[in-house]
Amino acid sequence: MRSHLLHLSLTIALAATLAAREGGDAWPYLARVRDVVTEPEQRGALRTLASLGPSAAPTLWAIRSGQALAEEDFDRGACFALLEKSIASWPAKDVVTALVAAPDADTPLTARLVLLELLSWTRSDAGLEAVFTSLEVVEPALLATSRVSKAVVAALVPLLEDDPRRFRLLEERLADLPEKLLPTVVRAVGATSRPEGLAVLASSVSFGGPLEMLVLGELSRYEFQFAPDSTNRCTVFVRRYLRSLDARQRRLAAAAVGRLRDTESFWELTTLLGDEDPVVRRVAGQSLQELSGLRRAWNGEQWAAWFETEQAWLDDADHFGRDIRSGDSYRVNQAVRELSSHRIFADETAQILARGLDSRSSQVRVRTCEGLARLKHATALHPLIEALDDTDENVRTAAHAALLEVVAFDLGPDVEPWRAWSFSL
Repeated sequence: MRSHLLHLSLTIALAATLAAREGGDAWPYLARVRDVVTEPEQRGALRTLASLGPSAAPTLWAIRSGQALAEEDFDRGACFALLEKSIASWPAKDVVTALVAAPDADTPLTARLVLLELLSWTRSDAGLEAVFTSLEVVEPALLATSRVSKAVVAALVPLLEDDPRRFRLLEERLADLPEKLLPTVVRAVGATSRPEGLAVLASSVSFGGPLEMLVLGELSRYEFQFAPDSTNRCTVFVRRYLRSLDARQRRLAAAAVGRLRDTESFWELTTLLGDEDPVVRRVAGQSLQELSGLRRAWNGEQWAAWFETEQAWLDDADHFGRDIRSGDSYRVNQAVRELSSHRIFADETAQILARGLDSRSSQVRVRTCEGLARLKHATALHPLIEALDDTDENVRTAAHAALLEVVAFDLGPDVEPWRAWSFSL
């Protein structure tokens, strides 16, 4: 009897697959499968269907069988195998449409959370839109629960990391999202560590709004990676909190400008060394160390004196460019080490350091790439990109590795994609 029912279920599911491929409505067929077989047989049918060929229809059936999805022993592997075949053969938008259409009013929360995971696997713009659409039917009180929050973060992070342009789609949807969902979205964006996402948050949060502390918190933990427009949007957002009356905001802002390598906030940070809040003073000192590249527990006057010394050094720094081009290994190493250690004037020192890429010595060009990587500054981008076209393989490898230290993504070792990106800045 069981064999007969399983055979029947497969026959109906295959008919549904054909109906779906021809533009028909697959669900009447699939509903019959759910009605005539038990849950263990449904799981067996899923495993068999996974080997029969690609179609979104069996996946729709699996999702629509909400009670089966709610069981802990449900065969998720078979369900995801079906989805992978669907994505490989159907347009992502069609797969997403089938998935979103699957739940009904009786579908349990567990099934809806699995649906989020499936949508994430589509790695598509439509999948991102569908994540938000599918959450609109979840009760607001559940959106803030740990269970839902973890599922949303797990779904959003891969979709956003897969294509940074999706942060623009997120920006368009932020204003329409349920308020209880926003903290979860902020955490998801922070988890991507993408400057584009943080810039979206920084531009969307209203001054004095409920999310400003969350966004400041994410920026204060940010691991710096250069992205011109995004970094600027973040620093504009953060600087206004350096003089906040709220000590917590001053702490987070002081940490964030250090993470963002915002050298223009140097003097504001020296002022915060005299703040009434001891934590603000400590964080400001840490950010000054980040900006300077030094490990010094100085007061404001000592940092001011150091800055004057740095300025005098910069006025006489042009001779390092001649040392780099000399070809003498000792002078080159000394010059690269000296120039890359003065992070506060990274713009100026990167221009001098980049002259080493004109050297006839491939070793000098490699050392120059390494020095530019340590500066992590926008001025280093163009010379490093052109070094990807160097005649020496070691130089090209060093240039690519240096670019990965400076920017927030990898366009590969070839020069043309990087040139195309740089022209868009």
